[in-house]
Amino acid sequence: MLTGIRVREIMRNKVASTADSMSIMECAQKMAKEEVGSLVIEQNGKVLGIITEQDLARKALAKGLDPKTTKVSQLMTKKVHTIGPDQDIYEAVVKMGKEKIKHLPVVEQETLKGIISYKDIIKMQPGLIELLSFKSSLPKRMMKKVFFNR
Repeated sequence: MLTGIRVREIMRNKVASTADSMSIMECAQKMAKEEVGSLVIEQNGKVLGIITEQDLARKALAKGLDPKTTKVSQLMTKKVHTIGPDQDIYEAVVKMGKEKIKHLPVVEQETLKGIISYKDIIKMQPGLIELLSFKSSLPKRMMKKVFFNR
């Protein structure tokens, strides 16, 4: 079920990013300052990884890692799922649901062009809430958080 809306029409061009050498404390501070839930780790426009608030909570805090000395490179997800700017947002929804992720870096010719999240899609296409709820494998608790901030 294609929507006719391309990813480039919704994506954010300004991507919150960081270097893999940053400490996770600095990473968390940057996320808070920029009011984002993830940072893309990139070098010269090439995506090296992604780190999310959930990564910080589950991979660092829950394990008692020192946030001042633990580097982003130790926690980041290196197998990053991406999407092209000319793909339909339905394809983004399906990929996010299948992979149980909330953010997709937008890549064209191996270069980072932007980022798209579930929230971005819902802001643009509120009617997709029903589609996401019933067709996506996204857990219900995540749906509530994404759509209703609970």
